[in-house]
Amino acid sequence: MKNVGLIVLFIVLGIGMAETASPQISVDEPVYDFGEILEGLAVVHTFVLQNIGE
Repeated sequence: MKNVGLIVLFIVLGIGMAETASPQISVDEPVYDFGEILEGLAVVHTFVLQNIGE
């Protein structure tokens, strides 16, 4: 019976820790307007992503 209590305790603690350490992402510029471009030309833009979670 002690083992069941310990297992439940570890599960509850694990769920609590998972809630506090969630991944998050930040994008400085989520949309970029290329304006008018000619058909067939390749356009490039670099989006900077940052992990702000734990």
